[in-house]
This record gives sequence, structure tokens and C-alpha cells, in this order.
Amino acid sequence: MLNNITREVFEPHINGIFDIVLEGGVSIQAVLIGVQVIESPTPTTHESPDRREPFSLLFRVREEPPLQQRIYHFNHSELGSLDIFIVPVGRDEEGMLYEAVFN
Repeated sequence: MLNNITREVFEPHINGIFDIVLEGGVSIQAVLIGVQVIESPTPTTHESPDRREPFSLLFRVREEPPLQQRIYHFNHSELGSLDIFIVPVGRDEEGMLYEAVFN
């Protein structure tokens, strides 16, 4: 399944709600607020045509306390269940921001 995850899968779901399942089965909501292509600093001509384009996802969570950097189980009404490694990257006026990077 991980090989099928591309930025194109997530782009239609920007501003969509994802449920993050915490310890004890409690869920909190995260909003996907961005999908961004990660440009390679040194392009190479030897990359496989089947190689996935690197990208990142940016989620916003309003609940406190902040989540720790680790893999969380995400549920989405259309995409189903995904295990995603997220890292806290900052805060804005609406909540805590978390990034997931796919290489």
C-alpha cells in the first residue's frame, strides 16, 4: 500500500478531516492543510521512472497537549487507514502543525 501513496492521492483531500487514533482508542481530528512536492537538491539522471516523487503533508491539530514525534494510525473516510510518521513543526493561530514526509 505504501508504494501507492503519492501526493496526487492526498491533494483532493486538502482541508479534509483525518482521525488520529491515540492510546486507548481515543481519536482526535487533524486537518490536512497542505501537500508539497519536495525538490531534490541534486537531481540525478539515474532515478528509476517508477520512483515516487518525494512530497510532504502538513496537518493541523487543535487538541492539546501536542503529539510526540512518532507513527500514528490515521483514518480517513475515503482513503481508509494509514500509519503515518508525523513530526511537530510549529504552531499557528489555530493549532499545532505536524509534517509527514514521503520519499
